[in-house]
Amino acid sequence: MEGVDFEDLCLDPYKESLERGRDEGREAGLRAGFTDGRSLGRTKGLEFGVELGYMRGVAVALLESSQFSDAETRGKSDKIQKTLRELVDAIDAFPSPDEMFSRTNGFEKLDVAGMLQRIRAKFKLLTVQLKLPQLSLAK
Repeated sequence: MEGVDFEDLCLDPYKESLERGRDEGREAGLRAGFTDGRSLGRTKGLEFGVELGYMRGVAVALLESSQFSDAETRGKSDKIQKTLRELVDAIDAFPSPDEMFSRTNGFEKLDVAGMLQRIRAKFKLLTVQLKLPQLSLAK
């Protein structure tokens, strides 16, 4: 048996097994973490997509159906129309999954969480302007 140091073997007979077990455990942990991360990412992506789709659907439906006739609501109508257009534009500007993951430049980071928070705030403003809190996504 070449390469076996009997002195090391006698002093610590489990060293080789310990190192091999540590390496195998590290590799298995990385694989499991990657799988868990992928699953979590898909779940969160679906949740964000449903939320953005709901907000965009409400905004588009309101844009297409909003008609205010009297002078009192005309000023409010202009503000609401502006908020609706800004909300739809912000949602349309939200990056698709392909745009998020095709970035090759490591320095260009997307602030997805910040973008989503701004869209949520705009939608909340819209529900307050319309006095329709039941449209809110609050749980």
